[in-house]
Amino acid sequence: MSTLGLDRSGNGNDWIAVNITIDNQVVDSPTNNFATLDPTWQAYFTDNYGYSLISEGNLRADSVGNVNKIHMHKSTFRMVGKVYFEAIAVTQYYQIAGFGTFNWVGSSGVNDGAGNAAEGANLYVNDGDEVFSYRQGGSQVDSSANFATINANDVMQFAYDEDSGKGWVGINNTWYAADAGNDGDPAAGNNPTVTITAANRGDIFPGGSDWASGNSTASGLIYNFGQDSSFAGKKTAQGNQDGGGIGDFYYTPPTGFKAMCTSNLPDVDVTPSKHFNTILYTGDGTSNRDITGTGFNPDLNWLKMRSGADNHVVTDVLRGTNHLHPNANSADSDISYPALVTDGFRVSSGTYNNDTYTFVAWQWKANGSGSQNTSGTINTTATSANVDAGFSISTYTGTGSNATIGHGLSTAPEMVICKRRNSTEGWAIYHSGIASDAETDFIELHSTGAASDSNTRWNDTAPTSSVFSIGTHDSVNASSSTYVAYAFHSVDGYSKVGSYTGNGNANGTFVYTGFRVKWLLVRRTDGSADWLIFDAARNTFNVVDKFLEPNTGDAEATESTSGYEIDFDFTSNGFKLRGPGGGINSNGANYIYMAFAETPFKYSNAR
Repeated sequence: MSTLGLDRSGNGNDWIAVNITIDNQVVDSPTNNFATLDPTWQAYFTDNYGYSLISEGNLRADSVGNVNKIHMHKSTFRMVGKVYFEAIAVTQYYQIAGFGTFNWVGSSGVNDGAGNAAEGANLYVNDGDEVFSYRQGGSQVDSSANFATINANDVMQFAYDEDSGKGWVGINNTWYAADAGNDGDPAAGNNPTVTITAANRGDIFPGGSDWASGNSTASGLIYNFGQDSSFAGKKTAQGNQDGGGIGDFYYTPPTGFKAMCTSNLPDVDVTPSKHFNTILYTGDGTSNRDITGTGFNPDLNWLKMRSGADNHVVTDVLRGTNHLHPNANSADSDISYPALVTDGFRVSSGTYNNDTYTFVAWQWKANGSGSQNTSGTINTTATSANVDAGFSISTYTGTGSNATIGHGLSTAPEMVICKRRNSTEGWAIYHSGIASDAETDFIELHSTGAASDSNTRWNDTAPTSSVFSIGTHDSVNASSSTYVAYAFHSVDGYSKVGSYTGNGNANGTFVYTGFRVKWLLVRRTDGSADWLIFDAARNTFNVVDKFLEPNTGDAEATESTSGYEIDFDFTSNGFKLRGPGGGINSNGANYIYMAFAETPFKYSNAR
């Protein structure tokens, strides 16, 4: 019997169910949300690809009309830890379900016949000529045809272990190994269908595709991530749960494998508010004013006037009252304000405290005054490293010869910002999302220029878990010159350094970060463009469109005041582009970004 609409408060305010049956009831709750298919997800596709039509509480995917295209879909959750999910084909007609990476232009890790180099495994419902496929290390392997027949409403099963990268596909409780043998055993960790390479294990999502091919027959898929073993009434619910007593599955998940829901997401190691914050204030024209409320002692402070034009200014714990301007190539200047203080920073009359003017400060925690790092061929003067939060500050003196610098982190940085301090020189940036061989390229923070190739910036060598490499260019390593470097890498639930491809569409690209965004830096790399900074403190609700430009001293602008077509949403697990503007979403363009969290996905809500 359905309990939809029943009031459990004791007040008797029951709702009457109209055109809703027990098959429409799922086990989601306000305190435990399950994965669904993502109706906001869009990527850059070629003409042969489109997006599935999502329905049935975002658990069903269908091809759109009688269009001869492959229609793609993807889950809202990535596969974290050891997880299990199920799917059925509504008809026996050209559907693909599975899991994999979704970072390839025009395709996905779930096989769609495009011959891409992503990774994943899937089952292909091929109108009676079924196969399973897997992609591993850039190569595709198909099982022999007719290894098993997948009829309409047969239960396809998927299990994945993030730590080992092992994944399995199954049908009606029979699991298949890579050789198409029916001896796969997720519970024991034996005979996987696929083993994802280490670099991609943390970027695996459920998803798939369906193909109408001009046929009016519905070719849909219905998924169950643990909330509905009836598959919207297509089967008789079985009520099986994972080992933690969570979920509603048709088959019992293999021992150790869990439902994809927020309750099963791991607790975060980093509380965002203890490592990053945004402070807004209005100047009052007084002297020696302390702006506090950061929630920690900031080690990096980036300050900008919002209501008028003025330089951005960056101060940090290693340089004291010296400050640099991200929008300029000027050297360090030593003035008294702004200065870092307990729980904030100090400003003064006329110096970032102009009466009635508005300001914003973005603040990061490193590790205080730090100490010398000797891991590289150049010893740093000092390195202040917040290992848990993936952020460090280093100062060093150049030698003019190819060298390495110890960054103090435990994981290779995905973004390094480097600035010469004692002379005029540009801000050099390494970012892993610029290209597949990102170490050969650089881009500049103070400039609108596209990314360029140069072996004299990073010595064509990618950062490691202990050092980043520098070449001989004056922006990173002039002999006897002094430098500061800021290094960042992604931390689950707290920060994300990544890239995406624009689609030039008002229904724009969705970018998964794994948290609700508090601060976002975006830059196009394959063409001339401004850097853009957005944050949740200045954009308190969607649509987000208030921005500042690190490469200019301009006042805060919006879509309407700037003429840029720039708007998007901060969601519970990333950001969704809502316009075709070249600044954030030009068709086919490459964009890099760095984001910090307001709330980890485990606890976040949509805005």
